[in-house]
Amino acid sequence: MRSSSVRVYHQVARTILGGHNSPTSTSPPPSSSAPVAVIRRRASSFCCSRSLSMSSSCSSISSIGASVASDPDSPVEHAKKAAAFACGDNYVKSGQKIGVGSGSTVKYFVQFLRERVRSGQLKDIQCVPTSFMTRRWLIEAALPVVDVEQCPRLDICIDGADEVDENLDLIKGGGGCLTQEKIVQSCADVFVVIADANKKSTALGDKYKVLPIEVVPVAYIPVQRWITEKFGGETHLRISSTKCSPLITDNNNYILEWHFPKDIPNRDWAAVHAGLVGLPGVVETGLFVGVTSAVYFAEHDGSIEVRKR
Repeated sequence: MRSSSVRVYHQVARTILGGHNSPTSTSPPPSSSAPVAVIRRRASSFCCSRSLSMSSSCSSISSIGASVASDPDSPVEHAKKAAAFACGDNYVKSGQKIGVGSGSTVKYFVQFLRERVRSGQLKDIQCVPTSFMTRRWLIEAALPVVDVEQCPRLDICIDGADEVDENLDLIKGGGGCLTQEKIVQSCADVFVVIADANKKSTALGDKYKVLPIEVVPVAYIPVQRWITEKFGGETHLRISSTKCSPLITDNNNYILEWHFPKDIPNRDWAAVHAGLVGLPGVVETGLFVGVTSAVYFAEHDGSIEVRKR
């Protein structure tokens, strides 16, 4: 069900986006039927004195320690950094166990953690990465890295998304990290997303036209057939961009890209997810339904929009 009301709270904006001394959110887990509050704020007030040189590609590892540069030049990159810092200032506090997601926007969040730990504003945190690349970023930032075997209960997880609908439901998995992202998110009490505003949509599938599905390699052919027979559409095996073979996930699995039918209004994505993960050989889907507490959108004019349940 789509949210029945959307309101703008100027006073809440001043509280939530007022800087790193703002209180940490203690909101309960979100309800899929709860209304979404929208808050907008210019990104300039979150400009920091130092920045990392960010790459939108996850195909190479850049050293965080060696890549401190001037603030991002483009408004959207400036807003992405500001969104990550605003999110961190409002949700992260000392002593927390933090799930750290994947993608170029999340790299700004790693910078936030690095700067706050170095300044002494954050102490005794532990970071659980959702991918090999994120783990490298955290290590290079000299941040404490653990895994869910050591920390099966997390205070918060902050991640990116490929699409966010008006109910704050997500499609993720464009980077192939969906299973580890889902595990880490499920371990966290609070899940917050930071994303470029072009990921925003009314309904899932409006912008991101495929659903990533992680499968055991031996099962990918029958799973493709079962998905088409049960749900329609087409499925394709994701091929690596650097070699002529399937992309291999961090879990040594394949990714299927399901081009789902677009002519089904008000699709029940929770039911679709349940049906897909019930197929033998399916490990996980990129659907994150009813789990997001808030989203920090970096707008193309350089401002930040915050949507909360």
